[in-house]
Amino acid sequence: LEHQRPEPAPALRWADNVLGSLGGWSGLSLRLLLPVALLVAGLVTLYSWQQNRQIAELEEIDTLLLTDELPIDAYLDHGFQDWLKKRAAEQ
Repeated sequence: LEHQRPEPAPALRWADNVLGSLGGWSGLSLRLLLPVALLVAGLVTLYSWQQNRQIAELEEIDTLLLTDELPIDAYLDHGFQDWLKKRAAEQ
């Protein structure tokens, strides 16, 4: 009966060797899930920090535009932009 049992496929033997060296399924889950969880937490933190930084920069630009003496339409006028460049070149 022992001679009739088929040999496991090479892929299954390889997976069994990996799982066996890591302590079975429980060892694999802890050794795999902990670094993945830390990586995901780090990426979420980095994304949140970048979003907050970008929002702060936009708030600063809005504040500068709204507290400036010139109306916002003046910045959108291309003729005004040319006039500003000429004026800066003259000074």
